[in-house]
Amino acid sequence: MAITEKPYLDFRSYLHSRYGKVLYRVPIDLGFGCPNRNADGSGGCAFCPVDGSRAKQTLGLDTIDEQIRKSIAFASERYGAEGFVAYFQAYTTTFASLEMQKHSYNYVLNKFPFEAIFIGTRPDCLSPKVLDYLAELNHTLDVWVELGVQTTHDSTLKQINRGHDWASSLAMIDQLKARGIRVAAHVILGLPGEDAHMINQTAVRLAQSSIDAIKLHNLHILKNTRFEQDYKQGHIQVMHPFEYGEHVIDFLRRTPSNRPILRLLTDSNDSDLIAPRWDISKGQFIEWIMTQMERRGVKQGDLCHIDVPGEGAVQSDICAGKQGLMIGSCHADAFQWFAQIKPIAWAVWDDAKSQVDLLRVRNADQHLRPVFGDPRWTSINLDHTSQYDVAVWNTNAVSHDVTRYTKDFIHRVVQRLASSGFCVVPTRDKAVLSTFASLGFEITPIQFDGIYGFIARQIKRGLFSEPQKAIAPKYKIEPYRDPNLCLPHRRILQSREEMIREGKNMHVI
Repeated sequence: MAITEKPYLDFRSYLHSRYGKVLYRVPIDLGFGCPNRNADGSGGCAFCPVDGSRAKQTLGLDTIDEQIRKSIAFASERYGAEGFVAYFQAYTTTFASLEMQKHSYNYVLNKFPFEAIFIGTRPDCLSPKVLDYLAELNHTLDVWVELGVQTTHDSTLKQINRGHDWASSLAMIDQLKARGIRVAAHVILGLPGEDAHMINQTAVRLAQSSIDAIKLHNLHILKNTRFEQDYKQGHIQVMHPFEYGEHVIDFLRRTPSNRPILRLLTDSNDSDLIAPRWDISKGQFIEWIMTQMERRGVKQGDLCHIDVPGEGAVQSDICAGKQGLMIGSCHADAFQWFAQIKPIAWAVWDDAKSQVDLLRVRNADQHLRPVFGDPRWTSINLDHTSQYDVAVWNTNAVSHDVTRYTKDFIHRVVQRLASSGFCVVPTRDKAVLSTFASLGFEITPIQFDGIYGFIARQIKRGLFSEPQKAIAPKYKIEPYRDPNLCLPHRRILQSREEMIREGKNMHVI
């Protein structure tokens, strides 16, 4: 039975279902260090800085008591937390003698009201005695081990100097589960050399294992890491938010639906972060993931039956075909509309009938194909050698979503139009009309089946026709802007309103 109506099982919903309230994780740094580092702190994984994966709330705090008090206060004030999980996160929290581990864990659990414990560690740093102790502790409260798997590909693990292989992770998962201990696998998406096929392989292999949860982490390039130099030298790249988002969705679809997702992306201190520098916040990214999954009609676990990893069932959202370019995220019931796209085209494009007839004859065996996703990211990866005859903004898409109507996105799309190409746009938004006019398009209003829009044709001679000269000035108005093609709908509207208030680049109608 589903715990949440969301397209994936977030950890908050899982905790609320299990405990009757939301538990918040309190990061605790025991200062145990890492077995993959030298005595002076050098070495270690290529992505890891000197302070390990220490949470932002614990940085600069010296004592365990102070860490916990500050973190509980932070969660209580920011989230209204009612219960807490002790999260031993930084470095490897089992890299100490068993006696020291027992002392540290017992001290924390006896002094503070934790209802569960999370222990971050590596697959090569859990001895049989430590495993037995954790199993004993599991009788008094829920014990989770967050295992740093990162990837199931040995070539990548070697490249990032991880110090263990996939077989070690799999063996440790089995040993933990044999003792009744819950396991969350920590995975990094976007590691150097890994493509979509390899990422999907990791998802499938973990789906076939006995883990209980997944924690996803986008690759961050941080100061004082080996990756810092590799990045500056151009040897590695980081993902655009929507590129990463596509990998996240593919990963979730290959993850069993009963496994909670602890996190979809990571946080880093701004002063330490080199890349990526996204213009989209963590909350906006999560909202984008949920919106995209809902619009596509996909959910966590719906591809768990797929045996061949890397062969996704969802294409990108702009389809380069000989006949046209369909733009927009589709509702689940959009297929009937797509099946009727040609008859609709004949009715809408009366004044462009000759062009449509020519397209029909020239491409009798072609048809617009339904495709899915965020248009902006896919537009970045369009084949720049292809040209399109028609660009159609999907009327089944959310009509008031300005992310696909910004000047920056429209400019990217129309660059792919053939010289005789034209656009069909189902809106009369003055900012959108202004954008097309400023890019050198003639605008012809149209209406079909209650949908009001316009056709935009490129001006071939570089001059407006007489009627167009008369109507062009009224379209001069502040456009929607999204320079990096990643801002959410509300942020774009807010930015435009600020520009209008400040009177920057504004044209009065």
